[in-house]
Amino acid sequence: MRVEFVNEPAIDEGGVKKEYFQLVFKELFNADYGMFMHNPDTRTYWFNYQTFESNINFELIGTLLALAPWSQVILDIPILPMCYKHLLGIHPSMEDLEMWQPEVAKSFEYILNYEEESPLEDIL
Repeated sequence: MRVEFVNEPAIDEGGVKKEYFQLVFKELFNADYGMFMHNPDTRTYWFNYQTFESNINFELIGTLLALAPWSQVILDIPILPMCYKHLLGIHPSMEDLEMWQPEVAKSFEYILNYEEESPLEDIL
């Protein structure tokens, strides 16, 4: 793959190609498109399950994610490792939830490990 920007004379020795992918993914992860949710605390992205975008747009993102390393471009894409589990059909774990939403994971852990005498409903 070779990348050239219009009116920008540059020899693509990897830098221009990397810049291209960085610009593309910056736009794709833009909140205006609503395809991904962003957690600023963990600085990670996850698929927006309430989006109106069609599946083909997510397939495009997957294709671009595969095309980058195939083109020898390494990118720092802040998608959770849980994404790969999802693609492989592996169920997410509590550790995966903790990576995305640590405060929710801690609440679930508290509920799951609750062993006090008084009912949990009284505390909540």
